[in-house]
Amino acid sequence: LVMMDLNLPVLDGYEATRQILAHPHSSHVPVVAFSAQCGPERRRRAFEAGCVDCIEKPMDFDKIARVLRRFGSGR
Repeated sequence: LVMMDLNLPVLDGYEATRQILAHPHSSHVPVVAFSAQCGPERRRRAFEAGCVDCIEKPMDFDKIARVLRRFGSGR
């Protein structure tokens, strides 16, 4: 599981996600976006990049626990 901040300084989280998922060794790894703003447009862009969920900051630890149970099983 990768927790991907969408606001990275050099390569944004959308492109970083695409690159992670394009690589044969990591294409199966779930990527969860997190951002200070996960409104409809950012959520759409995150899912288009390949993210499986988007968590808004400040982080809701109950939501993080649910995401970890769902995607962090090492499937």
